Amino acid sequence: MKQLNSLDQEDIAKCIMQREHEYKKAVNVQTNENVAIKAVAMSTFKNHGGLVGQLHETEKQNMKLINSNYVVRFIDEFQQNKYSYIVMEYCNQGDIEKLWLDKHKHFSEQEAIAYVKQMLKGMQDLQKCYVMHRDIKMKNILLHNDQIKLGDLGFSKSTCQFYAFSITMIIL
Repeated sequence: MKQLNSLDQEDIAKCIMQREHEYKKAVNVQTNENVAIKAVAMSTFKNHGGLVGQLHETEKQNMKLINSNYVVRFIDEFQQNKYSYIVMEYCNQGDIEKLWLDKHKHFSEQEAIAYVKQMLKGMQDLQKCYVMHRDIKMKNILLHNDQIKLGDLGFSKSTCQFYAFSITMIIL
């Protein structure tokens, strides 16, 4: 198991250098829990007219707003060695696309109903915090101990200002 010494110095996590899409699986040394770490090179923040940096910041801010059993939990953030990191809950079964492919592109009706109910609960929890996901797809629907977790809030949008504006318009 290879470790990133700089993360040890920060006493945040020992990283297992196993790529899982753009996330790294790690162990939080304080709690001994598995976590996922998303690393984004800060040099890319200005790419595409600043969109990369904006998406990364949006994801961090909106994850902090959510406390739900059906949305991937935000744990921490830090910057180090020219990278910006988001530490989040690790989903031990990967994304639902992987499960669907493992099951030869078939879910039973009961499984599909259970997954859709959990996705709707996650969307409801996002809505309670005035957050729209805006990128729900199989790769962004994760499983942890057979429970659905909505992930990747990079394209999400906080709608607090929109709702405040709407209420103002209705009152007038």
